[in-house]
Amino acid sequence: YADGWSSAKEDKDPWVMFESRKGIRARYVRFTPETTRQTQLGRQRPTKLRIILNKREVFEIDVPKDPWEKAVLDLGKKTRIKQLEVHIAALHGGTLGQTHTGLSEIELEE
Repeated sequence: YADGWSSAKEDKDPWVMFESRKGIRARYVRFTPETTRQTQLGRQRPTKLRIILNKREVFEIDVPKDPWEKAVLDLGKKTRIKQLEVHIAALHGGTLGQTHTGLSEIELEE
């Protein structure tokens, strides 16, 4: 939570990608928006994420309105994740390309 990823203010398609040569097995992927500190409440935050898994599977998930609740992608079974690409598809309280946005944390859980 201390650090995270934040897009450039003018980025109209903010995204981040992680790769693992061996892959990491997970069933759930949890996302925490960067607006997790008390001083950040009310700021623009992601409302929808588009996730591309291993360059072939595409998922869209909603980010809960509660700033303390994480967005969860349930893959349905344990899956080896070698590449995880996360796009912020929509914002609350701002417009993509006109404000910073990002994520504090991405968790992989079996």
